[in-house]
Amino acid sequence: MPTEPGPHRGSPPSGLAVVIPARDESALIESCLRSVARSLTHTDIHAGVVVVDDHSTDDTARRALDLADEIGLHLVVVEPDAPTIGAVRHRGALAAIAAFDLDGDAWLLSTDADTLVPESWVRDYVAHAREGFDAVTGVVDLRTDVDVPTFLDDWRRGYADTLSVDDHPHVHAANLGVRVQAYLSCGGFPPVARAEDIALWKRLRETGARVGADPRLVVATSGRLDARIARGFGAAIHRLHALPALPTS
Repeated sequence: MPTEPGPHRGSPPSGLAVVIPARDESALIESCLRSVARSLTHTDIHAGVVVVDDHSTDDTARRALDLADEIGLHLVVVEPDAPTIGAVRHRGALAAIAAFDLDGDAWLLSTDADTLVPESWVRDYVAHAREGFDAVTGVVDLRTDVDVPTFLDDWRRGYADTLSVDDHPHVHAANLGVRVQAYLSCGGFPPVARAEDIALWKRLRETGARVGADPRLVVATSGRLDARIARGFGAAIHRLHALPALPTS
């Protein structure tokens, strides 16, 4: 993590929104949202959640809304007709800004519907906002509550070798936070079909945003083999194990 102070040093976000794309995630959306809700209890900052239903054919949206009613989570579901994952995430970010009336000093937190965030997740991003960062990227590990092939232990060991005590080279949309002002100034997630998180990071750097990478900021993702996005995390797992690529739509 860089250590020089930024212009927002000392100031907490004025608001928060968690943006979660989901396609046919009825089996995992509730556990994801419960983890997000637990994390949000550790801040008194005005916050909400947007689930971006990306052409689901199951009851992902209903399950999300029903759970939100049950646990009192401030949640909205949007269903953009977006052609790529980059466009899906961007529409979700814009919807969050509008739905929760976020100003430039608010933060957008990004994760995925097959992912669990720790209780400290929101609190840690707030701490980085207070340090003056405009965007921070964390890392991923594998969930232990879903079946994970044993060969992914190889991936875990290799991934761990890329992390240092206070830095790492990864950018994952499943674990990323950005100040609204910086997000809008750089144009947000571009409408690309893959690596939208890396493309956003490049845009942020090019516009002079103060960015940091925190290896202690860890979320747990499913490590599943039914990749939703071409060349995303699931597809990378297939390449690791020399499996044939799965078709994606």
